Amino acid sequence: MPVFGLPFQFCFPKVLSGSLMEFRNVKKAKEESEFDIGAYGILEPKLEHPVVDHRVMAAAFIPLLAFDGNGGRLGKGKGYYDRILADFPGLKIGVAFEWQYSSSPLPMEAHDRRLDLVVTDKALREFR
Repeated sequence: MPVFGLPFQFCFPKVLSGSLMEFRNVKKAKEESEFDIGAYGILEPKLEHPVVDHRVMAAAFIPLLAFDGNGGRLGKGKGYYDRILADFPGLKIGVAFEWQYSSSPLPMEAHDRRLDLVVTDKALREFR
């Protein structure tokens, strides 16, 4: 079932072995019992939730350590999101605090993907 359209479905990342990640649809996302503590101590959806192909998702909220005025993003260096974003057609929305903004351009490598938007505690920044 596509994730486009209304009502929205919410998909959450699950880290797999190695450096791979997938998204799983959780219908009762408000219930902590739908999640297990996963990689890095972060709550992740249980295996019983269906996998969703990230190429049909309308948008993704993406964590970051820093972002710049061109939509550049500095992650934690494992490449989980860069691999997913390589063929992701939806909106790439960073989630950050305003203090994580870098006025200097961040270093970008060929595999890095720029964000379309960043939502901070003070602003909505658009880069498209």
